[in-house]
Amino acid sequence: MAGFLWLKGDDDAGRQGGPADATAARDVAKSYLEALARGDAEAALALSDNQPATTDLLTDEVLEKQIKRAPITDIQVGDVTERSDDGTRVKVRVSARIGNQRQESDLPMVYRDGQWKLKNAFVRSQASFRGNDDMYAESLLTFFGTRVPKSGTIYVFPGPLEAGTTSKFIEVVPPRQIVLDDLDGGATLDPTFSVNDAGRKAAEEALRAFLTKCLQPGSRPERCNGIISVPGGDLESKKVALAGPIDLSRVTFDYDGRSRRMIAIGDIPDIPVIMNDLDGVPGPDTVRAIVRENIDLGVDPPVVVE
Repeated sequence: MAGFLWLKGDDDAGRQGGPADATAARDVAKSYLEALARGDAEAALALSDNQPATTDLLTDEVLEKQIKRAPITDIQVGDVTERSDDGTRVKVRVSARIGNQRQESDLPMVYRDGQWKLKNAFVRSQASFRGNDDMYAESLLTFFGTRVPKSGTIYVFPGPLEAGTTSKFIEVVPPRQIVLDDLDGGATLDPTFSVNDAGRKAAEEALRAFLTKCLQPGSRPERCNGIISVPGGDLESKKVALAGPIDLSRVTFDYDGRSRRMIAIGDIPDIPVIMNDLDGVPGPDTVRAIVRENIDLGVDPPVVVE
């Protein structure tokens, strides 16, 4: 194959299997790729010098999902491209087709306790969380059905990632595939999110529920008087009560692709109510609401939050 120099033996004349034995290092690299290709997570991890903090996503089940979407075929192993002075660290050129993508990489190898292993047989991947604030959508993020910890760190094999969220209202844009080069240095994931149709409808219902509570006599949220304008008084003094549907056609619901929150912004000019007139007699009227409200889509049902 172009770009590879195939070696017939050990040009460094070291003992078989020792640091100078390039053939043994190449054999281990090939065995690793073959283990991935057949979905054998345990065999692949056994060839790793470093060990992951968790193997939650380094299982046969997850690996089988990865290779089902992107089979690993046409494995080729080439030359040792780099070697440390003491011969205990090398890089081996490998090539394989993962799905429809041909990948080449120089895999770091380590000689320890009489055997060659990959420096890392897994990829430490970091989701670029913007903090540990629960209002960030990343706090809902899952890979292969497993919720990502607040650290944002996951350990996976090369291949495609199956991303999702714990909210039925927020979806995640599929992140890039983990590639062989990521075995040396890790990967940074930058998830972005979108609100689905069910989420937009639920956000509208959350705003309606909040405004309805504002317009019910009794335990109204304290900030309702700052949102709803009542001619000649306030919600309590005029005994305002909702008397019909709330029209949200002038309200926009914006989403930034990062937060668990949607923002509802708009003017609701004619909300039908029953309220007392100047003589204290109840009758039909209208009030106006100007809203700029955050709606948390990370809970079911969504709610308005401050």
